[in-house]
Amino acid sequence: MNWLAQNWSKASLAIVLAVGIALPALAAYEKTGVFTPPDHHVKLGDNSALRFGDGGGGYSDPTTYDVTARWDGTDLDFLANANNTVIKWGNGTNSFDQWLYGSSTSLYLLWDASANDLIFQDSVSAIFGTGLDAELRWDGTDLDLLALADDQVFKFGNGTNSWDLWIYGNVAGDYLLWDASASSLTAVGAATIRPFTAIADPGNAGAIPVTVTGYCPIVTAAAETRTLAAPSFIGQELLLYMKTDGGDAVVTCSTTFNETGNNTATFGDTGDGLRLSAVEEGANLRWRCAVADGVALTTV
Repeated sequence: MNWLAQNWSKASLAIVLAVGIALPALAAYEKTGVFTPPDHHVKLGDNSALRFGDGGGGYSDPTTYDVTARWDGTDLDFLANANNTVIKWGNGTNSFDQWLYGSSTSLYLLWDASANDLIFQDSVSAIFGTGLDAELRWDGTDLDLLALADDQVFKFGNGTNSWDLWIYGNVAGDYLLWDASASSLTAVGAATIRPFTAIADPGNAGAIPVTVTGYCPIVTAAAETRTLAAPSFIGQELLLYMKTDGGDAVVTCSTTFNETGNNTATFGDTGDGLRLSAVEEGANLRWRCAVADGVALTTV
């Protein structure tokens, strides 16, 4: 009898847990927390809490516990009783890989503990700014840095502590070097800086594009013509030359090529070249001939 009295609480607890019947001492909590032996689950209702730590207060006072975990009906909350409370995943020896899923099984963020890597899967983005102002993502083909609005600014450094930038080609010795301390851009090895853009020949009676600085190789199959509009910006340069001579090419310029007033350039042979620069003349932009080699400038 003495043994039964001394061990009744342990025995009754074991029996109750085995059959899934709430203990009288837990009757007040049976609507919010239930242990179900068949599936070995502990089920906590809305606003039922798991509390950790011995904050030093009474049993019923939640502020006396160090950490509280609960589902409030909408969110799963992990609440700290003090600021700067620490949550650790793993111990630096045996740690967890963590998978944070998005809207599908292929969209997730992976913390790989053994590799010490935070991995963004294809099309999973890092978003910056309270207005979702900038987005960085690998879309499966390209690494994209996207702006929410036009003319947003992307800065490297601050003018006091700045970055040297190395932009590599297909071998380690060929790269562009921006040296911040020297404020200079240098092509290293076999790397080159090419300010001219290739401009496609528009063909007979076509208009040569004037949107960029570049070069346009003219190819003719017979006597042909081209037109050239005013430049787009001050300092723009354009190199025109005869690449394939199937007949003369006559280029007519809307702004004239020089102060003499010549507005027509005739390319008669392979290698004939005309280099133009954009200048201001009052409120207008005009082409001015820097070099004309083999090209005949006339007025029509």
